[in-house]
Amino acid sequence: MLSPAQTELSWRIQFAARPLPPLGAVDVVQAGLRVGLRAVEGVREQGLRTGPVLCCLVHSLVHIPVEADTAYRWHAPQTLCRPGAWECSTDKQRSRYSRCAGVWLLPADMNHGSTDSDALFHRLSMTRSAGARNWGVRHGS
Repeated sequence: MLSPAQTELSWRIQFAARPLPPLGAVDVVQAGLRVGLRAVEGVREQGLRTGPVLCCLVHSLVHIPVEADTAYRWHAPQTLCRPGAWECSTDKQRSRYSRCAGVWLLPADMNHGSTDSDALFHRLSMTRSAGARNWGVRHGS
């Protein structure tokens, strides 16, 4: 996750099945923990609508609520967007599936139940692009 050295934004931490106050009807974007948190931080830094983020510490994934009806048009690579899907996997019958264990991160000034999907899509693309440019670079050589 983001360490205090990596963010200057205030987050409240909440341990609960669902954030308080409750969310309305939302679709949920699922992304890798590091990439997803960096993207949400970017949306917040731009001053755009940002809601809570559920971080699954077992599967290293984030679940980011976005406005309803986003799933049908979501095509960001290496992410999923499903209506109201908060679990990391829909296949609970697999014997090796580990239950999710998460923590909610809520913007300290949260007044939205979801994150702007267009801004999130853009930030996810930028974050992945920056990571791809650094892939294969040897550090300390």
